[in-house]
Amino acid sequence: MARRQRSVVEDLADLPWWISAALGLVLIGIGGSARAGSPLKFAYALSMICWAAAALSFGRSWWQDRLLAKQTSVASLADLSWGGFEEMLAAAFRLEGYSVKVTGDSGADGGVDLVLHRGDEVTLVQAKHWRRDVGVTIVRELFGVMSARKAQRGIIVTSGNFSADAKNFAATLPMELLDGQALLERIGIKPHRAEEARSSGPSCPSCRSSMVARTARQGAKAGAQFFGCSRFPACRTTLPMTG
Repeated sequence: MARRQRSVVEDLADLPWWISAALGLVLIGIGGSARAGSPLKFAYALSMICWAAAALSFGRSWWQDRLLAKQTSVASLADLSWGGFEEMLAAAFRLEGYSVKVTGDSGADGGVDLVLHRGDEVTLVQAKHWRRDVGVTIVRELFGVMSARKAQRGIIVTSGNFSADAKNFAATLPMELLDGQALLERIGIKPHRAEEARSSGPSCPSCRSSMVARTARQGAKAGAQFFGCSRFPACRTTLPMTG
């Protein structure tokens, strides 16, 4: 399938929002200093394009950060849509200092969902939002794309697990495999908390995260059990435990 032609706004939106906004200000200055009838007056129109891209980039970054902040467990990763999983990963890698491009069309990009840049290093990322194991074939395919595009590193991220063959093959390559638990640890969710959040509590009515069983330690209800949000202390919502 032929790859859809990207618009100028989409290309600019891949940049940090403040770069597009600053470029818009520069173009306003150029347009304002140009003489009447000069082609440079078109700089005004170009500045509008830059600011539209800045708004799109800012909104997308905000959404990505929100998706990342809601992750508390392997179960919450599984609840994401395919696109949401990729956008959440974009926020996670951006926090590590990478410049991140979400390709938006993995089939036309050799199976690559994210392209990371940091200094002169290029890293290609495949996101596999699967419940089944990711096999060695996927690892081989990404390594082939890395070689063709001269990328220094590759990362495959899944909300599930990897087969033993996939792990063994990747161990000999400049590649990193992140399963659901490893991803949680990488974004700062401690293992014991991730296990706790997988309990069978209801979803938090405030933030939609998992709720976990807790026991009151003091007050009139000391010893009584209740459901508390797994994101405590960021979210302090509680629910009574019935039955």
